[in-house]
Amino acid sequence: VYTDNVFLTADRRGTDWITKISPGLNYILSGGKGQLSADYSVESRIYAHNTDENTAASRHNGEVFGLWTVSNRTTLTLFDRFESFQDPTEQNMPGLLSTFGRTSINLIALGVKHQMTPSIDFLGSYANFRFSVDRAGAIDSSTHEGEVGVRVRQSRRGRITAKYRFRFFDFELGRDLRSHSVLLGQEMDLSETLVVSGTIGAVHVEPNPLTVDVLAQVSIKKSFENARYELGYMRDAFPPSGGLGQPIVGDFVRATAKVRLVNNVLFDAGLVWILSDTSSNDFTVHTLKWNVGISYAPKSWLMARLGYDMFDQREDILGTSADRLAKKVSLQITATF
Repeated sequence: VYTDNVFLTADRRGTDWITKISPGLNYILSGGKGQLSADYSVESRIYAHNTDENTAASRHNGEVFGLWTVSNRTTLTLFDRFESFQDPTEQNMPGLLSTFGRTSINLIALGVKHQMTPSIDFLGSYANFRFSVDRAGAIDSSTHEGEVGVRVRQSRRGRITAKYRFRFFDFELGRDLRSHSVLLGQEMDLSETLVVSGTIGAVHVEPNPLTVDVLAQVSIKKSFENARYELGYMRDAFPPSGGLGQPIVGDFVRATAKVRLVNNVLFDAGLVWILSDTSSNDFTVHTLKWNVGISYAPKSWLMARLGYDMFDQREDILGTSADRLAKKVSLQITATF
């Protein structure tokens, strides 16, 4: 990887060449009652100039997914994802302030689906999101989320879902917060290759009595013989960062495209734009990330990708502004055995 802003600073940007080596393991087990998959990888980095950053474990990724069919009407799911990383451009909460220490996150979710009638399903879930930064003065947080709802299959191609969601924002320091959300969603398979979905709702944040924000989500997925496109928009309230006294409302726009140019050659592109702010207007962050790449897979087990990534984050915090811009060019070779 070549980058022109290795530490994502607003000024005095530094360039570097980074070599990454990332071995991983994947395990899959499936049977008549369900399936289980587990994935883990660790990444080592070698910096050509900033050799103090060289480490044998600059990033960890772990993921577990399980599906269990309790009966012909009830299924349970388990999902857990853990990440620990150092690079601020790889933050998993885009739109928040970049962190300049080792960041660790863990998301665990338990879900149940029960078929009440041939056309109505009961949905329930619990999730916990843990966010911590190994840096002096950083404030860890844990978000608990519970959700219940029903899904009605109107036809073979249409589904409508109504949900209630409760979140509890638990901070290591600072006041705890709660939010209540109601959501109504519609999903339609307009054809075998076109899926459109939309959700509208509202969220109330306690203990602020007048805080009510609109939640929304729209997604369009379209497939062709040699291409797949996806466009999405989401507005949601999510945990604050750095000890802010209220959740942050974010508007997310995401677009992706994958096009098979010829045999074994794939073009991919992606864009993410995020506006996150608070109702007091003392915290505003614009984040723009986009990437393009060309992949070549001469064998089913071997792939090479040449990519370009741009990360631009503009912050206005308590009247202080900063513009963090980083560009990367990378060559990635992946082998699967």
